[in-house]
Amino acid sequence: KVLEVGYECLAGAGVTKEKCKNAPISVFVGDCGTEWAYQLLVRRMNPEELLGKPDVDWYSAQLLTTIGSRLSYTLGLRGPTFHCDTACSAGLTAFCTAMYTIRTAKNQQTIQSHLTGGLAGGVNQI
Repeated sequence: KVLEVGYECLAGAGVTKEKCKNAPISVFVGDCGTEWAYQLLVRRMNPEELLGKPDVDWYSAQLLTTIGSRLSYTLGLRGPTFHCDTACSAGLTAFCTAMYTIRTAKNQQTIQSHLTGGLAGGVNQI
């Protein structure tokens, strides 16, 4: 879902798939849980389904810190990625961090002053 919504946000801002390649756009993701880990947990509870299969997916699905990097890699973005897990406020924290980072980069010569934008989003499950 993060890839789908991330691309929708960029498309809404006028960034096409072609413009994404090598674009200096940062990705800020707030996430405190994933639906994929739950799906794999259900699968693990069914031993017949796992017979003879390596269980590598289980560990990679729990690595929430790679979500922003996966999004950047898939879309070809070249800005830094940021991940935060602050429970219910993760999406808002990611958004505020994105705004602060872009504002600071515009006002100062920082390492991120080459950025042309930021993509901020949060994952929420209730």
